[in-house]
Amino acid sequence: MKSSSVINLVRGHGDDLELFWSKRRHELAFLGGFWAFAGGSVEADDETVPLAGDIPQGFPARVYFGCAARETFEELGLLVTTTGVRHVSEDAELRRRRDELHGTHDFAGWLRARGEQIDADRFTPTGKWETPDWFDIAFDSEFFALCLTPTENAQFGAAISDHLLRAELIDGEWTTPAAALAVWRAAERYITLPIRRHIEALERATTAREVDIHSIDVPLHYAEFVAVPGIYMVPLRSATIPPATHTNCLLVGEERFVIIDPGSPYERNRDHLATLVSQMVDDGRELVAAVLTHHHPDHVAGVADLVARFSCDVWAHANTAQHVDFDVQRHIEDGEVIELDNDSLRAVFTPGHASGHLCFHHERTNAMIGGDLIASAGTILVNPPDGHMGDYLASLARVRDLEPAALYPAHGWIVTNPVDRLQFYIDHRRAREEKVFDALTRFSAAATAADLVPDAYDDAPQTVWPIAARSAEAHLIHLVELGRAERVGARYRVATHT
Repeated sequence: MKSSSVINLVRGHGDDLELFWSKRRHELAFLGGFWAFAGGSVEADDETVPLAGDIPQGFPARVYFGCAARETFEELGLLVTTTGVRHVSEDAELRRRRDELHGTHDFAGWLRARGEQIDADRFTPTGKWETPDWFDIAFDSEFFALCLTPTENAQFGAAISDHLLRAELIDGEWTTPAAALAVWRAAERYITLPIRRHIEALERATTAREVDIHSIDVPLHYAEFVAVPGIYMVPLRSATIPPATHTNCLLVGEERFVIIDPGSPYERNRDHLATLVSQMVDDGRELVAAVLTHHHPDHVAGVADLVARFSCDVWAHANTAQHVDFDVQRHIEDGEVIELDNDSLRAVFTPGHASGHLCFHHERTNAMIGGDLIASAGTILVNPPDGHMGDYLASLARVRDLEPAALYPAHGWIVTNPVDRLQFYIDHRRAREEKVFDALTRFSAAATAADLVPDAYDDAPQTVWPIAARSAEAHLIHLVELGRAERVGARYRVATHT
């Protein structure tokens, strides 16, 4: 678990209280496209950052203050020392030094050389948060509030958004807590649970120093899993292909709701999901059905348990129904709409990863519930015979052309630039197919898919070559269908007419 510091920059108080948040670059491996406060991982040299002021009694370590000061300077351009708070917009030398220091781990040495100390009293601890174990990167985060004085705000408050660390952030703005929550509820901004909890606390507070939010105080309740109102994302440990360890189970709807892909085979995770569903039912909500994107075990392993506990129907595509060992009461076809009071889900048939794969368009927020169409990181296996590369490429293009504003994958976190991500998948698959074809042209005789892997997947570690061979098989079948290759028994060769 990585340690980190998060800095909630605020100005004003009471009804005039505003926070500064920024949008992370989509390309970032961790929560790309999400809106967040400034912050980052603790580095070794943060322990030696010169500090002045009192560290609160019982606080875990001074290193978090050093990290908070460094990240504030790197991301926001604010240097908070005992001689005052300065911003790079007012000081060209400071701006140049900020650019030079980024990534060099020399913040502490630079301060010592200048004879300056960070004013630790300006950083007020406001909570501690540990990320859930389903994240690829687990953080133990200390939250701080940094409050600009009226004079500081008048000097450079408006300039902060113009001087963000562009390597990580693409946008930033001042906003009230109420306005921040409003754009989140409208699915115009995506935020994590700890950010939401801090903003909600700010909305109730007169000053940011009153906030005191801790993950250990968060109850196991369905409201804590809301991605946006009406969509609850519950990651459940499942038997999936590494590096993924969990499958996102989606609960969609308010008064009437469906459960999409209850895929955990583990009792503890099934109990976890059942607790959340029971809470919703006890609150007067109606469980309509369990809905499946496709038949793979990490998406359906918890279905029988869910049916036994809640006597709910199961809905899926007809092709999916042929692959499971439980009853499917409704076959969902392309274009069918599941009505859920103020929400509706339109089925989009997307075969390729699986012959019965469905995505579901959440029409109110223009978001796609994507199953295994794509993941937030990594790739998706297309495994013949049920998997089909040509269908998969067509499905990627179809969903891309629908232009969803967000996509909820089965593995990872919400994809906030789905059109670009879908195009990336298409380009990646096409490029890989060319590598498979080029490897085939260099093979002296007809080859198996496994024969081509060392050449066509030379950028992948050997540990994944067995899986890569299944993907290569899918590409070879597609090349045959395109007339670029031909099959000779269990082997392939370049088509004689090409």
